[in-house]
Amino acid sequence: MEQVLLFQVQHEEAAEIVNLLAAMKVKCREIPVHAYRQTIGELAKGKQPLPVERGVPDTGLHRGNGEAGNPQVPEGTAAADYQGEAPNESLMLFCDVGEKHFNRILSQLRMRAVRIDYKAVLTPVNKEWNVLRLYAELAREKAEYERMR
Repeated sequence: MEQVLLFQVQHEEAAEIVNLLAAMKVKCREIPVHAYRQTIGELAKGKQPLPVERGVPDTGLHRGNGEAGNPQVPEGTAAADYQGEAPNESLMLFCDVGEKHFNRILSQLRMRAVRIDYKAVLTPVNKEWNVLRLYAELAREKAEYERMR
């Protein structure tokens, strides 16, 4: 199912994106900050954010693939709701959007002057990341790009 997930998108831009995508029959969902510890794959599947486990301290752990700097929550343990500060940048994540729609959406966003800081596509690698890790990777890539300019 083609869908777009929105993170930290201002109301006016979000409304414009929702209208654009509705005309193309592409589902669009805004993801609340408290869900930022969920994996991208879970959010793309439409899974609702997990509730905070009362009495369990927020250790900053999240599900991941075990890479350095990417600790994992022990098996069978739900990730706590994210309670930290939200990233300042807006993010638009394309999930299973076909090339034709993808190109048309990007073109329409440019024509309508809708500003989104980061645009990303769901991949087999990043589907295991949580939203915070995706933001960190996008920021790293942007910094590298700027350094190379």
